[in-house]
Amino acid sequence: MRILVGSLQYSPVFKSHCCAFGRQCERAGHEVTYLFSSGYEWMLDDDVRSDSCIVGHSVDTLSAVADGLRLNVRETLRKIIMERGIDVVYMHNIHPVLNAFLSRISRKQRVTFIQHIHEPFVEDKSVYGGLQQFWLYLFEHVQESILRNTDVAIVSSDEGMRLFDKRYPFFKGRKMQVPLMYEDLGGSNGSDSERRFVTFIGPPSLAKGSDRFIEIVSGAATFAPELEFQIISRKEIRDPHFTEMPNLYVYSRNRISDNEFGIQLKKSIVTLAPYRSVRQSSSVLTSFMYGVPVVGTKIGGLKEIIRDGVTGYLVDLDATPEEWIRAIRDVRSALPKMSLACRAIFEREFSESNWQKYLEELLNGSKRQNDT
Repeated sequence: MRILVGSLQYSPVFKSHCCAFGRQCERAGHEVTYLFSSGYEWMLDDDVRSDSCIVGHSVDTLSAVADGLRLNVRETLRKIIMERGIDVVYMHNIHPVLNAFLSRISRKQRVTFIQHIHEPFVEDKSVYGGLQQFWLYLFEHVQESILRNTDVAIVSSDEGMRLFDKRYPFFKGRKMQVPLMYEDLGGSNGSDSERRFVTFIGPPSLAKGSDRFIEIVSGAATFAPELEFQIISRKEIRDPHFTEMPNLYVYSRNRISDNEFGIQLKKSIVTLAPYRSVRQSSSVLTSFMYGVPVVGTKIGGLKEIIRDGVTGYLVDLDATPEEWIRAIRDVRSALPKMSLACRAIFEREFSESNWQKYLEELLNGSKRQNDT
């Protein structure tokens, strides 16, 4: 079976989700072509690059709209599907124009179109603040247009499925719940004594609770001066609220390779996820991959992936900095055991090899397979 997998809207984490799926499809004997916008090129290794089609330059909203209006971009996508004889298209992330175009072309060519829905529906959009909360209405409308020509929609949590059913009751295709899987880039590979940081994975946003993280960092200067904090972000941070905190190390660049990211994350005692809104979290599963426990808010998808007292702790949405610090110290005191549990759960549920549990069900209903 010939499979096209990719993301036309640049966001670094989706490279790993796409490659995890693609490699496991190849392992199962399928022919895989990757589809990326040019923003991903710097992240691709030689093997993936040689199997990739680079289309468009969508790295932000303006460039995405521009790509969507370019007739040559649409024609290139049409040719990829037709000339390569693609049987299945699997898209991660949502491009505001091109995913809908791909779904329509796929339907016309009797190609199975699969869309992974990472953000099905945000009930309380105000937690995003600013213009982002209004953008979400448009985002959900775009997603609705994609789903009208989607054969299989994939969500990655019970919370995600609940919200999907609430927002898109018209959907007539198949739904599958599949954990959010990541390339396995290795375990902790180091001594627990080398861990020193309490980490927040950016970029900062109101929905991710970066303001609460700063409150915790500030409180620790008084209540826990022994704690060191860091924020890792693939978007450069210049905000003095972060850069001028004496007990906070800012590791931020627009391009941080997976290897660099891993090296920095392995220095962590714990990752903090003080989120106000979340369906699933790549930050949590990346932390688990490196054996880093997570302390997060007791909401939505976090309750499904953080095992309280095993892979970290869950705290109330309105927890005080002192309560967060108490949970951080609890993790530190049980770090060797928790670290092993995090890595074990990643291997059992979120590592790319787990795709083998779902591929047969996902691909067996493809349109062209049924035609034969």
